[in-house]
Amino acid sequence: MRDYLFRGKVLENEFKNDKNTPKWAVGSFHKDPSGFCKITDYKTGGTYGVIPETVGEFIGQEDKIDKPIFEDDIIFIPREAGTFKRDVVGLVIYNNCAYWAIGIDSAFNMVLGMVNIKLIQVIGNKHDNPEFFTGEKLAV
Repeated sequence: MRDYLFRGKVLENEFKNDKNTPKWAVGSFHKDPSGFCKITDYKTGGTYGVIPETVGEFIGQEDKIDKPIFEDDIIFIPREAGTFKRDVVGLVIYNNCAYWAIGIDSAFNMVLGMVNIKLIQVIGNKHDNPEFFTGEKLAV
């Protein structure tokens, strides 16, 4: 059975109440009628308010070091993972009923089901790593 997990960046005001509050909550996603978004973290059991724009779903796969892959993650895809001429850095998105890697450092788009997922590695996410989107060439 598929795991329905979501990840969201915890609101800063949550940290004032508890120093053990995680920076990111991973678990069940809830949105109340007013639009307030929360995640009940599966590790801590706590429910935390999260920034709506940062909420992404677990794609049901882990990378080469068994790290869960979520929407908005930045991934390194070595050329050996598919039929590529070079290594690629991509952003994970959901579109047209599939998870895609959209090239950050090149004109590249590919359904993640077309690559050997166990060779890729999560190297960040678009919310904590905006430097990937400044147009500068990055060393990975």
